Amino acid sequence: QITAPYHTFCTLAMLRVGAIAVVCAQGLAAQINLDWKIPMNPQEMSVTIDDKLEVTWSGYHDFYESASRQDFDSCAKSGGKQLMVPVDGATMGVSWDAPGTYYYICSVGAHCASGQKIAITVLPSSGASVSPPPPSGSGGSTGSHPLYPP
Repeated sequence: QITAPYHTFCTLAMLRVGAIAVVCAQGLAAQINLDWKIPMNPQEMSVTIDDKLEVTWSGYHDFYESASRQDFDSCAKSGGKQLMVPVDGATMGVSWDAPGTYYYICSVGAHCASGQKIAITVLPSSGASVSPPPPSGSGGSTGSHPLYPP
């Protein structure tokens, strides 16, 4: 489920004739609700940098950001970031600091091997300048962080 509240940005613009105009542009930010389960379907999605991801699960799972696509593909847990420790049922928020592709797995038992993983491509917000993505294979581990719980 995706909900998308509108937000409006306004700036003052000085016109050549000395008049002041208010210029407004509307953007679209989404609250994306992700049901973290075995298996994830689909296992890939795209969002914008302004979107907020809310991950919810029942049962015993964790939420781990893989260090690379290779670790994601093989369900390896090395050099990544534990965003949520294993717990029986939880809701957590995730946001991103930079565009790129981020890889998430459940590292509990064989959950990842059974399909509990997702690759999320984070795109720049509309109208924003495009920054180069993290180096290939980096996974963007410096740009993803939990919003809640700590």
